[in-house]
Amino acid sequence: MEQPLSKDEESILLYLETCLVDNNGRMEEKRMKEVDFRIMETWKMAGLIDYSRLPFKEIEKLRKMTSSREYTHWVLFTDKAWELAHQHRKIKSERMIAKLKAL
Repeated sequence: MEQPLSKDEESILLYLETCLVDNNGRMEEKRMKEVDFRIMETWKMAGLIDYSRLPFKEIEKLRKMTSSREYTHWVLFTDKAWELAHQHRKIKSERMIAKLKAL
């Protein structure tokens, strides 16, 4: 993954990073597109991430605990994925700051 990330790749990478940090690695399928799953599968096969669907019993348990969330999957990052996410989080932050400074 030495080439620059596409917009879709960056978007799903940062969503997954947010899920890891804020949701104990749990994701909501309704927030993802078909292309996201294709990207994630490619990354999984390359050994960059691991992810899978949560067991149905866990999905049901989480629904009862968190009425505003519909967790359906989990994700884990390798060290390389963490490095990539950090790099792209910084790039995104710099873009946002540049927009603010332009106001």
